[in-house]
Amino acid sequence: IDFYFFRLKNQQRHIEYVTFPLQKVEQPIADQAIADYYQQYRADFQEPETLVIDYVLLTIDDLAAGVQPTDAELRTFYDEQKGAFTIPEERRVSHILVAADASAAPEAEQAALTKIQAARERILKGEDFAKVAKDVSEDTESAAKGGDLGIIRKETMDPNFEKVALSLGQGVLSEPVRTPFGYHLIKVTDLKPSSVRSFEEAKQELTTLYQRNAVDSRFYELGQKLTETAFEHPDSLDPAAKAIAKTVQRTLPFTREKGEGIAAEKAVRDAAFSDDVLNGKNSDLLELGPEKVAVIRVYDRRPAVEKPLTDVRAEIVRRLRTEQAKEQTRRAAEDMRQKLEDGSSFPSLAKAAKLTLQTPAPIRRNAADLPAPLVEAVFTVPKPKERPVRGTVALEDGAQVVYSVNAVIEQSPAPDDKEVEILKNYLVNTAGQQQFAAWLAQLREAEDVYTAPGRE
Repeated sequence: IDFYFFRLKNQQRHIEYVTFPLQKVEQPIADQAIADYYQQYRADFQEPETLVIDYVLLTIDDLAAGVQPTDAELRTFYDEQKGAFTIPEERRVSHILVAADASAAPEAEQAALTKIQAARERILKGEDFAKVAKDVSEDTESAAKGGDLGIIRKETMDPNFEKVALSLGQGVLSEPVRTPFGYHLIKVTDLKPSSVRSFEEAKQELTTLYQRNAVDSRFYELGQKLTETAFEHPDSLDPAAKAIAKTVQRTLPFTREKGEGIAAEKAVRDAAFSDDVLNGKNSDLLELGPEKVAVIRVYDRRPAVEKPLTDVRAEIVRRLRTEQAKEQTRRAAEDMRQKLEDGSSFPSLAKAAKLTLQTPAPIRRNAADLPAPLVEAVFTVPKPKERPVRGTVALEDGAQVVYSVNAVIEQSPAPDDKEVEILKNYLVNTAGQQQFAAWLAQLREAEDVYTAPGRE
């Protein structure tokens, strides 16, 4: 790898800087300036276009609410679904491990077995399992907790280990158990047998499950009917509503960006402002979730309306004053930068302007404790040669920073193996992304690609 990238990434720069806060502007704004701004930015001062839509909504919950099973039906269903209301057994297990590789030599195998048997004898003679685990177990993580492995379940452990652990009674110490990791002693420290929730305990959940099962296919059928009827009668939702025994509902006004109720769904707003629906047709079926669908049509459309100048005058004044304040702040910062270039000292200029001269430790490109625009700016300018490199940069709030790059510190040691690997991965991923983007762009040029609204 060419370590130019590494040196660049780890380069440090010694800087000084002051920050000019956004200055306040209080002088009156001329009426003509306000009028000119209004004319230039009329599009900014509009009440957005709004729609009111009618819709037919179908949800599985509505259908389920109409199903009222009897106790006899629920009891039969409970017997069929009893597995869903079974609380599985819980076993908390501790172990002691003496490590022995699966391919261990006979001498090592015997040594491990002898050691685990000795540990078992200590426990059988009355020593605490947790103490012996801390003394003997070579599973250091569980040993620190007295051998505790927590609650175990089927098919989560080695088969030999699991077979014994799931068969032991609470408090019973196992014989040595061989696994690919070595020899184990196993003890069940807590055991909660499996149990089944009673019919009464499960009744509410059972009722919901019964209702949903009962209407699942009906929901699909009605969704199909809603789609077909809305398509066959594109100029009204009444036939579609009647076909599925629903009523047509109506929203409050909403815009492309915001709405209430069903119009809070982006999919609904996108469909409402689509060409077909704006031209008076019913929408296609809108899937608003796995168990909720709707068809919509426009009831009322109110185009965007320009706000009169009198209503937006205060906003324009605020904007113009902000622009003036930014320009005034920029000029003050530029004036200080020029004085630096002319030979004035940074500390004296900062003191005269009643600003604090900041002199942070040398910074890297990923410095997070400084404003991002400042970090980007100081790493964009060339290295200083005979004199510091000075400049100004605007911050997001309109403040201006005057900076001086005094020195550049290069990373001299070669990167270690881990850093090289990280660098390789970064460069490979970046190259792959660039190649994919180029390939995608080539495909778009070669083919007639349609991008759906909101998918850019």
